[in-house]
Amino acid sequence: EVMASKNPNIRVTFFLTKEDNVPVGYQKGRLSPVKIVEEVRISSIVTNVEYFICGSIMFVKDMRDGLRKSGIDDELIYTEAFFSH
Repeated sequence: EVMASKNPNIRVTFFLTKEDNVPVGYQKGRLSPVKIVEEVRISSIVTNVEYFICGSIMFVKDMRDGLRKSGIDDELIYTEAFFSH
């Protein structure tokens, strides 16, 4: 939120998966590629959108595959995966 408050080109959306009462401004449910694409298309007037994904290997793979299925070009998707112990 701090970074977004300092830069009008950054928008933050929080997804809460285990909360029954979700505060205003938050999304209820799990983050998905479809929701990401919807959020970007609804809120963005920018045409040069890039997607940065960081997380576990399976999360990154699922998000990348889902973005591709949603019509996002590979050149616009950047990933970083980490291993858990």
